[in-house]
Amino acid sequence: MTALTSPSLTLAATLTVNTSDDAIAADGMCSLREAIINANNNNQTGSADCIAGESALPDVIRFAESINSSPIVLSLTGTNENDAETGDLDISASLIIKGNGASSETVIDGNSTDRVFEIRNDADVQLLDLTVTNGGSVTLGAGIYVSSGRLTMQDARVSSNLIEVNSGSGSGAGIHSLGNLFLTRVSIQANEIDASETDTVFGYGAGIYVGNGGTLSLITSVVEDNLITTVNGSAHGGGLYIYPMWGPPQASAAQSFRAIR
Repeated sequence: MTALTSPSLTLAATLTVNTSDDAIAADGMCSLREAIINANNNNQTGSADCIAGESALPDVIRFAESINSSPIVLSLTGTNENDAETGDLDISASLIIKGNGASSETVIDGNSTDRVFEIRNDADVQLLDLTVTNGGSVTLGAGIYVSSGRLTMQDARVSSNLIEVNSGSGSGAGIHSLGNLFLTRVSIQANEIDASETDTVFGYGAGIYVGNGGTLSLITSVVEDNLITTVNGSAHGGGLYIYPMWGPPQASAAQSFRAIR
């Protein structure tokens, strides 16, 4: 007799990160980067030290308590790569990343060398109970860049991400989103766009930038102490900037913005 499994009962894979090292290596440990690659590809191309992702439901990435309060610093540097192998953590498949607490337990640190997360390929992503910090060296979304899809954050923090602009414009030092953004009990704090070294540079939404076609839901969340600095340029929406569907850009919020419901 052959057992049949209903697709509706198929469980998603749960990958457990048990090292704070940012590594792709056969070392017996499952890093966050390796887990994301395996989840993206539904196999073990990231590392055999993490289980393979599943295609039926969004995979879940969790963190061993043994690495609580040990920041995961993204040290595998490299830009313009979209498979999560270097630089930022590219997510191209629906995924839930569940930390152990945003206060200090689970901190993802961009090391000021690239943004921290990029969401691509219309993925539906949840980032829960963690902090995203210290992203940099980009002009769009130093903390998180949602190029398409949906991002849900809950009980999380996006803080101290920096965009330094030498020409043109910079936007969304904390989060730059072109998709659907849902924030519940999230702190967007102390993110900065710095264009102080060059004339006539523009800054939009140091905390959050929502691009044309994107949507934003803020519930019991705080956007505060975000900063845009320019010299003979212009600054729009230090806390929050929403690009209108039609017409020229317009600021949607001042320096600090708080939404509570």
